[in-house]
Amino acid sequence: FFFFKQKTAYEIAQRLVGSEMCIRDSYRAALIDDSLDTFMKERGCWYLGTPVQTYNAYIKHKGLKSGDNPFQVLVQMREQGIIPDTTTYNTLIDFSFQIGNVDAALELFGQLTKSKSDAQPDVISYNIYLKGMIIRFNKCDLRVTPAAVSQVFKEMNARKLTPNAISYNTIIDLCFLVGVPKDALCYYEEMSSKNILPDLYTYSILVKGLKHNPENGKAYYSKLFSSIQEYIQKHKGEIDEILFNSLIDTAVHYKDLEKINSVLLLMKEHGVSHSTVTYGILIKAYGQNNMVEQALNTFEEMKTKKVEINEVTFGCIIDACIKSSRFVEAQKLYEEMKAAKIPSNIVICTTLLKSYAKQKDFARIWDMYEQVVVKREIQPNIVFYNAFLESLIQCQRSDLLWEVYKQIEKEGASLKPDIITYSTLIKGLCKGHYMDEILVLYEQMKKRNTVIDEVLFNSIMHGLNIAGRTAECHTIYQDMISQNIPPSNVTYSIIIKLYSKSGEFEKALAMFDCAEKDKVELGIIVYTCMIQGCIKHKKIEKAINIFEKLKMNPAIVVDQVIYNTIVNGCVYAGKLHKACLYTQWAINDGIIMASDIYNNVLKNILTSKIMAVGEKKSNSEMILRFIGSNQIEINESINEKSRRLIGQSSDFRSSAYQQMRQPKLKY
Repeated sequence: FFFFKQKTAYEIAQRLVGSEMCIRDSYRAALIDDSLDTFMKERGCWYLGTPVQTYNAYIKHKGLKSGDNPFQVLVQMREQGIIPDTTTYNTLIDFSFQIGNVDAALELFGQLTKSKSDAQPDVISYNIYLKGMIIRFNKCDLRVTPAAVSQVFKEMNARKLTPNAISYNTIIDLCFLVGVPKDALCYYEEMSSKNILPDLYTYSILVKGLKHNPENGKAYYSKLFSSIQEYIQKHKGEIDEILFNSLIDTAVHYKDLEKINSVLLLMKEHGVSHSTVTYGILIKAYGQNNMVEQALNTFEEMKTKKVEINEVTFGCIIDACIKSSRFVEAQKLYEEMKAAKIPSNIVICTTLLKSYAKQKDFARIWDMYEQVVVKREIQPNIVFYNAFLESLIQCQRSDLLWEVYKQIEKEGASLKPDIITYSTLIKGLCKGHYMDEILVLYEQMKKRNTVIDEVLFNSIMHGLNIAGRTAECHTIYQDMISQNIPPSNVTYSIIIKLYSKSGEFEKALAMFDCAEKDKVELGIIVYTCMIQGCIKHKKIEKAINIFEKLKMNPAIVVDQVIYNTIVNGCVYAGKLHKACLYTQWAINDGIIMASDIYNNVLKNILTSKIMAVGEKKSNSEMILRFIGSNQIEINESINEKSRRLIGQSSDFRSSAYQQMRQPKLKY
């Protein structure tokens, strides 16, 4: 079957999909208007031996144009008494996929698989079908699913057709595309078990796929790396730069400098020179690992060896400098690029924006905006706008955010705000207290059916809470619940503080109970807020319950503020035993409470008619020893009475302290 051949490594596209690696046409796809008679006359009538073979050759030569009906070809053949064979169907299916007539390709494949004639699908038929699945996936055909992909080999096995290397290469690529990398690796293992040797395309697909997909990709890449090294050694002189670059790129992704160096040694051993792409990948690797000196040295090496430097290379080296906060070098490189008349791109402009934001250089930020948005020297995209919005926030220019958003709206359908745009805007508008604009933005998002996640809801509610917009905050919370978005610890914190702040403590308490029921881990601030609220609303038992649960939580460290709050609350609520117990806990935790707290506890111990004398003595002694050792100043009268209670005539504080009479320590 002379119609297909594998392409060379240099012809493999960036994604290295199956359609770029295998089962490609070897004919010149010029769609000329030769008639069949002329075609046969030029080559000799039925020169291939049979009418169907000649007709097949004619179809391959002429091809199909967009809008052509492949079924008409079958009709013409039958009218001339020629029965289409497997090759006829394969050719028409392949052409149909290429011109985008997917429905026709699928119908033709269906006819072939259901045919009762001699025309039956062969391995090439299924290879073309697999290639077509890649084309369909790239056109967002939702019918290309993991189940549909695996079904292809099942059908081949049912027909006793043995997949070849092209079959495996294409289905491995498909598995990575549809998000089942484990299946891809299984097919690779199966390929080896059936003695089908992996080739350059197999390894290229695997290396690219492992960069993006499996959780254990790094471990599998290390395992695969050894096999690829063996393959390279066996095919010395046949391996081009493409595979080496793929290996380096994936090693960069996993930040594996050892593998990068190994590939560089292999390239040197096999006499493969570094190209612009290779240098770009290396500079990117050094930049990601904060090895800016190596990145700069590599860039200088390119100049020395007169390797072409393009905008991508400049983008990588500028980014490496910015990641290491080498802003001066980054700007010099940008100026060098402009001096060399190498056109910039939107990626470089966005990278520089981030650099200016870190430096809070508003003048340069605005100059970049003028170049891209106003003068249109480069077409902006939403990533650029998002970076610009973030830059304004960093420079505390929230006053400009709304005007920039209006400009984004003017860009039209070609440039739409995404979730990052909205998140950045809301964050900045909250900082500037532009709550009306936030509510307008929220309504626009709802009208556009924008998917608002829990983080964005929280950002809006947080801003409204700070601004005291209780009603609007509650409305947005209800919207969030109606969309079946479960509240997080952040959500609960915002709403609990909202209700507490607005005096609706019962609602805050109910929300707190819901959080506990849902086993949501709340922060220390929320617990403090709830304990304070319970004490304020005379719910001391609930405050005690919350505090003791908090104390048992190993994930949260109880701080001075909470101890101050609960001990003082217990004293005033007449829970002196609890106050003494919690004071003991604070001492055990090494927490020094406010001096007034110790005064209140000791004073109430002295006047208590409920606490036994022995308890009074032991609790007073515990407190006096602690405040003495930590040089905490308390009321002299209370101190004297407490010492008399425990039968001590001297102060527990050090003699040096008593002599120095240092100023009171405030906590």
